[in-house]
Amino acid sequence: MKAKNTILDKIVCGWIGEAFGYISSRFLAVSGLLALAAVASTSKADSNYLPKINVPAKVAALESQSAGLMSQATHKKMQRVHGYMQNKKFDNAVALLGKLEASARSRPGELAQIYQTMGFTYIEQKKEKTAIKYFEKALELRSLPKGPTLSTMYMLAQLYLSEDNYSKGTKILLDWFAASESPGAGAYALLANIYAQKGQKKAAFANIDKAIRLEKTPSKAWLQLATALAFELKKYPRAAVFLKVLTARFPEEKSHWKQLAGVYIHLEKGKESLATLELAHKAGHLDKQADILHLVSMYLNRGIPYWAAMVMEEGFEKKILKKTEKNLYLMGQCYMQAEEKLKALKPLREAAAKSKAGKVDLMMGQVLLDVEEWLRASKSFEAAIKKGGLSETNKGLAYLGHGMSLMELKQYSKAQKAFEQALATKATKKSAEQWLASIEVM
Repeated sequence: MKAKNTILDKIVCGWIGEAFGYISSRFLAVSGLLALAAVASTSKADSNYLPKINVPAKVAALESQSAGLMSQATHKKMQRVHGYMQNKKFDNAVALLGKLEASARSRPGELAQIYQTMGFTYIEQKKEKTAIKYFEKALELRSLPKGPTLSTMYMLAQLYLSEDNYSKGTKILLDWFAASESPGAGAYALLANIYAQKGQKKAAFANIDKAIRLEKTPSKAWLQLATALAFELKKYPRAAVFLKVLTARFPEEKSHWKQLAGVYIHLEKGKESLATLELAHKAGHLDKQADILHLVSMYLNRGIPYWAAMVMEEGFEKKILKKTEKNLYLMGQCYMQAEEKLKALKPLREAAAKSKAGKVDLMMGQVLLDVEEWLRASKSFEAAIKKGGLSETNKGLAYLGHGMSLMELKQYSKAQKAFEQALATKATKKSAEQWLASIEVM
């Protein structure tokens, strides 16, 4: 069959990840089993989009068909044809079938079987268009018994799909359903693929969902099609079910994890999204900078800054994260929020070395002030002021911090000048006045 550009190509999954460290790999197995149970028991596809089956009139029409008895001479020659096919002597098979066709014009039952066999011969030779012609001829005679008629109809539907003839494929497959008592999962999946190619998303989803519910272990392709359609139709709970099965059965597929995490965000299930991305990270599936930064952002949003810092440490070590000013500054912030101020110094120092503005130096100065590294703090605040690019509030904070560090170094004259500069900022004016008052009484 030809390669298809299916609806699967349209999946766009923006996602944000977060994770809990206590989630173990047991989550994978348990969630997969639960998801399989959900697929089997809770899905209710819209019956309006499912084909009618076991229609009495259609069944009766096929049951009335009969090929009659094949003559002994024809039977022997057909055995020779099958022998040729088994030995891949297709030219010999076609030649003999051609002779049989000419002699069976007045016997529609035999002729229908000859055409059907001719169709299978051309399928073996990958000549689908010619095979279609002979299967159509076999059905037009209405002389094959019910079983062979149904198998020929089903084969013809598959061939129409392979040739992108979705209109004929749909019609004959719906006729096949109408005459079938209990269609299997594969038939619903085939119809779903046809509907998907025609852009009939609701019908496609209903039928692939039905196929998955009928099949104990649905294929990856079925689950992926169902997931894609669920996304398109905004059926996020069903998408989550399919993706849980995919991650459980095919854990090596990176995209499934990211999609599942994204679905949980849509469903406002932050903890589940968190657990999913934690497992993906442990499995090594977050191997791009954007992936790691998404995970870091979610740790921070969940109030787990230390784990965010650990993920960044690992990202730098594995060279997934680039040591840009922005990334180093973020790592410093993670440690700051985690109250690991000494650990924040290294990334902040590296970020400050790359920065042309004073924002990073300001933060580093504040950290050094907190850990009583007065001289280094003073130099950092001085660098922040010199580089500039600060907001009015940060500018005031830089002067205030500089003055405080100078006070500890007993450089009161310089400290006074710094506090006087801090007076110009509303946010730091009151603190600066208090410090200046303390200098006057010294």
